[in-house]
Amino acid sequence: YLAARYPEADVLAIDLKPDRLPHLAEVAKALGLKNIGFEVGDLTTLSTEAEYDLIVCIDVLEHIPEQQRAAANLIRALRPGGLVFAHIPTIREVPVPFSRFLRAFHEWAEEEHTAVPLTFDRAVALFSNCGAAIADARRTFGFWTGEMATSLFAIPYRNTPINRLFQVLLVGPCRLLTLADSLGWDQARFAAAVCARKP
Repeated sequence: YLAARYPEADVLAIDLKPDRLPHLAEVAKALGLKNIGFEVGDLTTLSTEAEYDLIVCIDVLEHIPEQQRAAANLIRALRPGGLVFAHIPTIREVPVPFSRFLRAFHEWAEEEHTAVPLTFDRAVALFSNCGAAIADARRTFGFWTGEMATSLFAIPYRNTPINRLFQVLLVGPCRLLTLADSLGWDQARFAAAVCARKP
């Protein structure tokens, strides 16, 4: 999305698992994107300094037990004045919608989400503890909007032909729910969006 939206930008995508990169490179080529590259990398050992203007890290840090180290590395990798945008699921104080239909998905998520679950304040502190200025921080994924969309889309999460058909049918309603999430109607919220600036 970023490479297509900002064709004048140089975009680098980093993934821990090398087996994902060839497919992503094929997709970028099919879309005619020439301004994006792919590398294998680990955010806990990232040693880049003052190289990036913007880092986008969506639903990644919950997969990393050493979250604070990863956040510090992201801030260090920014140029002065650069921004990191992170989206992080937070502790769920009430069950998510359709929980009883999502047992297999939740088992997968528990295996994948190896970090200690965070509160909203702790998610923000990941970046303020590194000396970054918090430009914006808000709760996302309201129960009846963003989290409902996630739960609906996750019911048929296994990669089977019938589930892919269900997901195609769910794209429209789920997109509307996620757009409604930005209106902030819900009080119960399940994730944090943090935008932090390097001094």
